[in-house]
Amino acid sequence: MIKTRSLLAASTVAIATMAAPAFAQDFDDEIIVTATKRQTSLQDTPVAVTVTRAETIERAEIQDLIDLQSVVPSLRVSQLQASTQTDFVIRGFGNGANNPGIEPSVGVFIDGVYRSRSAASIGDLPKLERVEVLAGPQSTLFGKNASAGVVSVVTQAPQFDSQGYVEAGIGNYDLYQARAYYTGPISENVAFSLGGSIQQRDGYTKRANGGKNLNDRDRINLRGQLLFEPTDDLSIRLIGDYSRIDELCCGVVTARTSVTSNVLAGINGGTSVYSDPTQPFDRVFFGNKTPENKLDDYGFSGQVDYDFGDDLTLTSITAYRENDSFSDIDADFNSLDLLDSQERDTNLETFTQELRLTSNYDGPFNFQVGGFYFDESVKHRESIGYGSDIRAYAETLTALLGAPSVLGTIETFDPSVDAGSLFADNIRNDEFFTQDDETYSLFGTVDYEIGDRLTLTGGLNFTDVSKKVSGMATNTDPFSNLILATNPGLNVYTQGAIQQSFGVPATLSPISAAFLSTFGAPLTAANFGGLPGPAQAAFISGTQASIANGLTALQFLPPLLAFPNAVESGEINDNKVTYSLRGNYEVTEDLSVYASYSTGYKSPSFNLSRDSRPAITDAVALQSAGLLPPNYNFTVDGSGQAVPNINGAFTGRFADAEDATVYELGAKAQFSRGTINVAVFNQTLENFQTNDFIGTKFVLGNAGETEVWGVEVNGRLDILDSLTADYALTYLDPEYTDYTDAPAPGGGFRDLSGTKPANISEISLSLGLTYEHDFSNGMTGYVRGDYQYEDSVLISSSLSPDGQQASVDSGSATSPLSVGVAEFPGYENRSQNLVNVSAGLEFENGLGVQFWGRNIFGDDYFTTLFPGVAQFGVVNGYPSAPATYGVNVRKEF
Repeated sequence: MIKTRSLLAASTVAIATMAAPAFAQDFDDEIIVTATKRQTSLQDTPVAVTVTRAETIERAEIQDLIDLQSVVPSLRVSQLQASTQTDFVIRGFGNGANNPGIEPSVGVFIDGVYRSRSAASIGDLPKLERVEVLAGPQSTLFGKNASAGVVSVVTQAPQFDSQGYVEAGIGNYDLYQARAYYTGPISENVAFSLGGSIQQRDGYTKRANGGKNLNDRDRINLRGQLLFEPTDDLSIRLIGDYSRIDELCCGVVTARTSVTSNVLAGINGGTSVYSDPTQPFDRVFFGNKTPENKLDDYGFSGQVDYDFGDDLTLTSITAYRENDSFSDIDADFNSLDLLDSQERDTNLETFTQELRLTSNYDGPFNFQVGGFYFDESVKHRESIGYGSDIRAYAETLTALLGAPSVLGTIETFDPSVDAGSLFADNIRNDEFFTQDDETYSLFGTVDYEIGDRLTLTGGLNFTDVSKKVSGMATNTDPFSNLILATNPGLNVYTQGAIQQSFGVPATLSPISAAFLSTFGAPLTAANFGGLPGPAQAAFISGTQASIANGLTALQFLPPLLAFPNAVESGEINDNKVTYSLRGNYEVTEDLSVYASYSTGYKSPSFNLSRDSRPAITDAVALQSAGLLPPNYNFTVDGSGQAVPNINGAFTGRFADAEDATVYELGAKAQFSRGTINVAVFNQTLENFQTNDFIGTKFVLGNAGETEVWGVEVNGRLDILDSLTADYALTYLDPEYTDYTDAPAPGGGFRDLSGTKPANISEISLSLGLTYEHDFSNGMTGYVRGDYQYEDSVLISSSLSPDGQQASVDSGSATSPLSVGVAEFPGYENRSQNLVNVSAGLEFENGLGVQFWGRNIFGDDYFTTLFPGVAQFGVVNGYPSAPATYGVNVRKEF
């Protein structure tokens, strides 16, 4: 591997050297970027930046940022259980979905305004100019939550020359979409623009029980701008926008069944409750209710730029945004009514203010200083409830665990439990969380030119974060609140089970039989009665503890300990200094090489979910003070891990801060017919924040240290005057160098140190070819094709004991619930071979027509796999979108 990395590093210099003799001055397609918060050419920017231009976005029919990954291989965008649950990942790392307390690792900015959650950044924006993807930590200029990179979206400002377009289109799955945009002057010094879009499409995931298909589209977007330029030195840009999503999302299918599947089929009269795991890409959803997803996102921003002559520019960006999202899903993902709903209702109110002063000196010295203020309020509600089939399911599972009819016995002999109350229909768990986040950053950069060719840049950022959270819950599940090891009803049940087992210990459950064997010989009624009283009591309590340990897995809705409390303050205050050092050397006018060292920071994140539990040290303090509820009773095992009465181990209230360090070498070359940009890097993430789902809960934590070596190559080539190629290649070699407390399937922890993180392809490639032709009658036309490739990679490490193989060896099963688990039918790995095409004609009168298709060959793969919710051994997944195509008609004026 060392040899490979050395070759990769040497490739930067080799490519630059080979390209140097071919340089010329006639390639004039200069791209201006704002990656360093000042306008520079892409060629002169010593940062790994991938730029997607407006022309590419329009011709490739990139409808939102989810589609953007088809032309940027270092970027992955995954949509999970709802339209609003979207993860942005750069160079293999990033997170932020499924928990409003976890901020993203990839910062998303639209016209300089930070979008604090990815749900706020998937709208269809009118009149895009470009999208810049900055790889690696960008905390020096962008503050917290840019530890993995930045996606910066730039739209067109209002113009003083009137222009606009209207567009309408149709496509398969009954797609209807329309867009419109207009900009022009109001007066000599004031211009405006107004744009919007509407998109409606039927879903491509069928419902097994009829009804509307899932994975549909129903979105609208409106955006208005005003531009004031009262003097040559002053510019004021005001933006207001509103987006709405109201969709049935997202369709889930079955990738693997298990013995649990047989249990559910038995409850369903012998009929399967899942989609066929051998045909998952038929895209059939077996849920018994329709998932709802709604989002209202809106905001206002104002940017003021004032030039102090030609030397200094003062920029102020002020923004207020509000984001309201609601989802209600069938969380068991099968046709039985095990869980009748899982609702999530989140409100985000965000205020940001940035102020910076940028120099524009002709001399060797330039600087940029500024400050950023962030204030956000989060209100979040979660609710999950049992359905009418949960009792039958629980009774069957208890029988498999060696405790048949235990529920009725507990209800009969525990005076605190009513008859029929365990696993009853409409039992609910409702949680309410708040978070106030106040953050400020001070930053500065200095550029110093040494001679005509070498520029050194240093940057410094100080970020201070203060968060206050609260959480409370209403839990009506009596079974999850039981202390099973001392429950009087279970005690009666245990004694009855022992009496029935005298003389025939093999009929006991495996756990109880193992306990019996410690007495050296099968017990009978006679010799049991002859044992001393303490021995009898020990035998009964030990057997009950064994049965209780198995039943703990069925405490699906463990209670939430409210916070703040006497031990947990519900507050964190954290600060961090990050910095960057870069050197850029112009070998020739058209070739530059650079080296950089940069650090990144992501603030600590709170666990605002029903899985939030006190950290082990806090739990010990709470127990010592007598403040820990009885059902939180726990012991600490030999490895120092908590073994609680409630389901699973303590997951922690928050994850520690995430730190990034990157060493990078790069070269940027421009030659007579194109460009090539190369970056070779080593990135280390300390305490990368993880949030893994293990079947009944999400576990929030930190991976001690993660390292990734990589190479990125991208650019453009004019093969012919009429044929252009855009290309990009990413190679990644990641490894958990220290991850000793990774969550294990089914609960507990494991050591994943030395293993490769899942869902990070080693090779990612995108290639776009565009052919243009000018006809003699003034008509122009083009044909474009995009190809995206990702090599095979393990989708999820949370489905296997060693984190490296998703299949389960049934021979190593340790629980009756895992017996009979089948191997995956070949879906545990994901690879991609996507082909998108488009073709268009544009006439002199501004009229144009475009034909487009995405994933035209119907490449099928799972974007995500996850354990079945409380269905041991079952695996569910989100299948990729099928082929889509359509035609658009556009009129520009």
